[in-house]
Amino acid sequence: MKYLILFVCLILCQSTSLAQLSVSLPIPGVYQTTGTYTPIVLAGQYIGPSLANYRIEYKLQRLNVSNGTIHTPVTTYSSIVTNPQYGLYRLSMSLQVGWYQVDVRVFNITTGTPLSYTYTTKFGIGDVYVIAGQSNAQGYPASGTWSLPSISTYDGILSHNYNGSCNANFPPFPSMSALNGYNRIAPSGNNSWYWAKLGQKLQMQSGTPAGGKPIAFFNAAAGGSSIVNWSQSAAGYNTYHDYSGLFCAIGGYSGPPQPYFDFKTTLNYYGSIFGVKAVLWHQGEADNNAEKGRFTSRVTYRDSLDFVIDKSRTDFASKLRWLVSEASFNGKNDDASTPKPVTRTDITLAQNDVIIPNFDGTTSTIDDKSFKGVTVDNAGIGYRDVTDKVHFRQDRSNAMTYVSDRWYEKLTASNWYSNIGAATPPVVTMSKSGSNWTLTVAGSYSEYRWLNMWSPDPNTPVGTGFSLSGSSSFGAYACMVKNAAGNWTISQTIYTSCGSCRTDISETTEWVEQELGIEVKAYPLPFDKDVTIEFTIPNESMVKLDLVGPNGEVITKLSENTHAKGTYKYPVNNQILNSGISFYRLTVNGLAITKKLLKSN
Repeated sequence: MKYLILFVCLILCQSTSLAQLSVSLPIPGVYQTTGTYTPIVLAGQYIGPSLANYRIEYKLQRLNVSNGTIHTPVTTYSSIVTNPQYGLYRLSMSLQVGWYQVDVRVFNITTGTPLSYTYTTKFGIGDVYVIAGQSNAQGYPASGTWSLPSISTYDGILSHNYNGSCNANFPPFPSMSALNGYNRIAPSGNNSWYWAKLGQKLQMQSGTPAGGKPIAFFNAAAGGSSIVNWSQSAAGYNTYHDYSGLFCAIGGYSGPPQPYFDFKTTLNYYGSIFGVKAVLWHQGEADNNAEKGRFTSRVTYRDSLDFVIDKSRTDFASKLRWLVSEASFNGKNDDASTPKPVTRTDITLAQNDVIIPNFDGTTSTIDDKSFKGVTVDNAGIGYRDVTDKVHFRQDRSNAMTYVSDRWYEKLTASNWYSNIGAATPPVVTMSKSGSNWTLTVAGSYSEYRWLNMWSPDPNTPVGTGFSLSGSSSFGAYACMVKNAAGNWTISQTIYTSCGSCRTDISETTEWVEQELGIEVKAYPLPFDKDVTIEFTIPNESMVKLDLVGPNGEVITKLSENTHAKGTYKYPVNNQILNSGISFYRLTVNGLAITKKLLKSN
C-alpha cells in the first residue's frame, strides 16, 4: 500500500526529503465511527532545516474506497500551527464516515511559499470488527491452495497482516494493509476467508456516504477450540485442546491461558487503538465432535459462552456487543464408529439462549450484550471440504460468498452495534537543553512503554516511566500508555534531534490551558519590580513551575511537588531576571504551558 511504503520510508530514510516532515497520527488504518462525526487526532513534526517563520498546514480529501481516486477534491490548505516549538503539531478533527487522504506541508511565511515536500497518509472512518471462535472463523488452512473468494477492491478493507496466535506478548506496532487472499488477519486469522468478501459488500452498502465505508477486521479465533477452552481460559485456567493437548503448548508456549488471552489482547490493544463495532462469534463445531467424544450440553455451552461475553465486556471496560452465530455442523460425525448427527440442537439452542431476548427477558436496552449472528448449519456437506467435512470452500457451492451474504444481512440490520470509539492518543511534550532532551506524557496512566520508533516493539520498551530523557542523535520515540481500564493507545512519534528542534523557547501555541481546565497568568506585565505568577488547577496534580531564559535554560525552579486543587501565587523577585523577554513554564502532570514575561528595565 502506498501509505505503508511512506511510513516505512519515514522510519528508515533519515536523509531523504520525505523525512523532513512526519505524520505519525493517525496511524494508517480504519477507526470506528462513533456517530455523525468521529474525533481523530492529526499529529506529527517538522524535522527539516530551521526556519524563522513558518506554519504547518494540512489538506484533507475524501477518497473512493473502491479504487482510491479522489471523491471530494480540496485545493486549499488550512493552518494547524505557526512556529511550533520543536516543530511539533497536533490537531483534533471531527470527521464523517469516509476514506481519507491527508496532505501535510510546511509553509515558509517569510518567503510566502510552501516547502517542496509534502507528507501524505491515508486512513478511514468506518467499521472495525473483532472475530472470535474456531477455525470456520479463523480461516483454514494457513497457506496453500484452498479455494477462497476473489475480491475486487482498493485499500478499503484492512487488517494487520501478522500471525501472532498463542502469543504471550503484544503484537508488533500495527501496520495495516489491504486484506485479500492468504494475507493474515492479526492476531490469529490464517487468511482472508470469507471476511474480505463481507468487507467488500459492507464498504459499498446501501446508505453509506458517498465514496464508501472502509472496513477493518481483527481475528482472534482459534482452530478446534471448544466453548470450555474459551470459558476456562477466560477464568484464568490452562485448558486442553482436543487435538494438541495443553492449549498452545506446541512450540513451547508458557504464557497466559489461551485462547482467551489472544482475544483479550486484541480488544485491549487493537480495539483500543482503532475502536470496535462488535464481536463476530462463530464457534460450535468442536462441541459436536463424535471423533473426540465431545458433546457439550445446552446448559454448559450457554453458561460458558455467557461467562466469556461478560468477561470480555469487563476486560474491555465497555458495553461491547456480540453477534453469536448458530453453528454446530460436523460432517465427520458420520464417519465415527458409532455415527452421530451432523448437527446438534443442544449447541444451537444454547447459542440462541444468550442472544436477545436474554436471561432476564429484557430487550433493546444499552445493557443487552449479544444478538443473533448467522445460521450456517443449513449450509450442509455440499458447502464443505469433501475430506474434512467441516470447513467451507468457495469452490463448493460458493460457500464463502453464501456465508458472507448471511453476515451482511445481519450487519446491515439496525440497533445492535456497539460503536466503541478509539482511545484518544496521549499528548507528549518535549523540552531540550543543548543536546539533552526530555519527553513527557501528559495526564495520568497506569503503565507506560516508550518505543524506539526506528524499530518499534511494544515488548522491548526503552523506558517505562511517564517521561524519557536522553541525548541521542536522530532519536524517534512514541509512548504506549495503558489507562485505568486496561486499554492501550499510542502517542505521536517525536524526533529528538533535527534542524527544526529549536533550543530557544517561545510561548506555547499548540495547547491552550482552557482545554485542560488550567488557568495561569503573571502580573503586572510588563514589570519593573516584582512579578507574581498565579495558576489554578482543577484537581490534585504534580506541578512544576520554572523560570526560563530566552534560550531555554532554566533560571530557577520555583516549585516542584504535588498541589491540591486550587489557586496558587508565586512572587518572583525582579533581581532574578534580566531586562527584556524571559518565560515561565508551568508543568501539570507532565504537560507544559509556557508564557512570556517582559521586564521593562
